[in-house]
Formats: sequence, structure tokens, C-alpha cells
Amino acid sequence: MRKRPALEIDLPGCPLQLGTPLKVATKAWRQWGISWQSEKEFQKLVRQSEEAYDLEWASTSSGGLEDIARAAQQAGLGDANKRLNQAVAHEVAELTARRRERLNFVDLGAGSGDTTAAVVLAAPHLVEIGNFHLIDPATASLKDACVKLRDVGLSVGRNLFVHEGKDVEVLKGIEPGSVDFIVATASLHHHAYMAPVFAGIAKVLRRGGWLVIGDWHCTMWLSPARVLGLLDEIEWPEKREQMQELRRRFGGSEAIEDKQSVDLEEADRQIRAFWTNYARTKDPANPFFLLLEGHRPAGEYVAELADYGIRVRRGPVCLMPESALLSVMVLQKE
Repeated sequence: MRKRPALEIDLPGCPLQLGTPLKVATKAWRQWGISWQSEKEFQKLVRQSEEAYDLEWASTSSGGLEDIARAAQQAGLGDANKRLNQAVAHEVAELTARRRERLNFVDLGAGSGDTTAAVVLAAPHLVEIGNFHLIDPATASLKDACVKLRDVGLSVGRNLFVHEGKDVEVLKGIEPGSVDFIVATASLHHHAYMAPVFAGIAKVLRRGGWLVIGDWHCTMWLSPARVLGLLDEIEWPEKREQMQELRRRFGGSEAIEDKQSVDLEEADRQIRAFWTNYARTKDPANPFFLLLEGHRPAGEYVAELADYGIRVRRGPVCLMPESALLSVMVLQKE
């Protein structure tokens, strides 16, 4: 039997599943009814949040990824992660065009190696001067990455090194100040609490080192009211009773009080379109992808990273017209 994450919201029969609100950004926890009285209690909740992400990744399947890709296409997003990978690779290619010294790269949440492959294709000279370190908790994904990256000139033990594990834990084992470039594509939003991973990034980056982030940004999961509005667009047999229960639990957030910028409003609209298409087309045989995640506006990354001496040099650059959904930013450690 699958271990159930703490505070998981279960909606039997619904074609969308929320998961646990512990996965949303910590600043929104109290809106979701999550409270704590001490730092010790907060850190326990953070650990439970990370465990919930671990459980979801462990259930990921190729069929589930096909469901996601199909929903993205039907929502008009195209191959969003490919777009992010190419934008990140373009920024790295620009930054390394005249570099000829040995460079150490880290790919956070490397998955099956798509970001690193895009970087090498955009900057082929990095095959000779780069050491690429891939960090990901999924064994199968890292195996796929090794095969894929062999085709672009990287080989394990020579210029490619794989580290199976969570980004925060693996970063602890990397020599401080030894990394020239960190890339993170569609990975950082898998943390409700960013401080540990940002601290790890700051520790391993050398002074003058670069961090290039490509990620999904929206505010949908920061407000129960927005999530309930999304569920209102979906039909399932027990909807009336389950929605009544959700409104009872999260009724204090019925009003969405903060005024959105135009680009975030469009991002939220696109996310709603994505999930309504997912609900309509998901293969029932595949595990669910869960709605609630740590997505937040890109500006929050910028503000938090500045606390660690990592400051934005370019961006956030939005990749879609009038939408903050897909954004890339380039930052540098001072």
C-alpha cells in the first residue's frame, strides 16, 4: 500500500488530485490551514513536505509523463520543458563563449539529461573543458541521461558524473566554491521551503560563478480559493459533497485579495487550461500527477537568492507572450 503523505487531501473519483498542501510554498501554508508554534515544529513540517515530493517522484512513470506532455500540447503550451532547456542552454552558451579554462557544471534535478544535452549542443566546446555533474533522485532517469549524453560527447568518469540523491543532500558533499555553473530547469519548484537548497547553491558556487534557472511560475497553489475555482471547472460523481468539505476546510480563503500582474494572471490561466486538459485526457491506468506544488513568482527566487549573495544579472525573461509561466533568469554569486 502506498504511504500517504501528511495532510494529504483525498478526492475519490476526481480526475484531479491535490496531494498535500505541505508541497506549496511555505508562505502560503497558513492559508492552507497549516500552523506551527516553534522552529522545531516548522522543520518537522518541512521534512514531511520533502517526503511528499519523494513519494510522488517514486511513482512517476513514462505513461504519466506522456499524460503531462499531451495536456501541455492541448493547452497550447507546446513542449514547455524543451523551451526552458533551450533558453537555459542559450544563456550558458553566451556566458561560456570565450571560456577555455576547465569549468565545473552542476545540473540540479537533471532528470534524463535534457538540460545538459541542450547546453552541450549549444556550446560544443564545453565537451573538452567541462566537467558535468548531474544530480537527481531517480535512478532510472540518471541511467537514461548517461545514454543520451554519450551521443553528445559526454562519458561517465571522464567529463560526466552522476549523483543519485536529493539536491540539498548532494550539494552538502560538493567542495565549497568549486562550481562555476549551476543550471536548474523545472526543478526548484519541487521545494516548499527554498532556504536549504539556496544555501547549498551559495556554498558550492565560486565567487563570480553563475546560476541559470529556467522554471514554471504561477500563483495558483498559493491560494485555496484559486484551487477551488479550478476544481469547479471539473466534473466527477462525488463533486458536490467533496467541494462542500473543501470549502468548509478552506473557507477562510474564499476571497482572492491580492491583485495580480497581467503576466501572472496569464500564467494562472494557462495552468488552469493545462490541468483541465489533463483531467479530460489522463489515462486512468497511469499514476496521478498532483496539483499542489511549490510554484511561485520568479521575483521571489530573486529576492531569496540575494540574501545568499547571488544576484540577478539578466531576467527574469518570460518565454511566452504576456505570461510569466515559463521564465529564465541568470544570476551570479558576488
